[in-house]
Amino acid sequence: MIMASKISIVLVEDEENDLIMTKRAFNQSGMDYSVESFTDGEQALDYLRGGCDLPDLILIDIRLLKMHGLELLEIIKKDDRLKGIKAVMLTGSDSDNHIDRAFELGAESYSIKPLTKDRFLQLIDELNLN
Repeated sequence: MIMASKISIVLVEDEENDLIMTKRAFNQSGMDYSVESFTDGEQALDYLRGGCDLPDLILIDIRLLKMHGLELLEIIKKDDRLKGIKAVMLTGSDSDNHIDRAFELGAESYSIKPLTKDRFLQLIDELNLN
């Protein structure tokens, strides 16, 4: 798959093994991408509100330190500057309550970890980021 431009990604993940596996999926995809990683929602929000170029995609774990992933999603989707970022919940939780709440808050997709190369490419396609 050939990408027209580099995809910018913010990854919010507090588990080191999941972070490594997710970045491995990015690398195996063959896509041109950049990624900024944060271990908690407050760090990610500070970055996004700090005047950076907004990413194309944010992947958010639900169970995070300091700020729950669903809380981060809600703040992003209510912020006029940030709400256009495509948000995917990337989590180990398959709870119907979490899934329903994520979509209510504006998540474009919900994916159970670990993220594989094929699932990552599917998300990119579903979100029209290619």
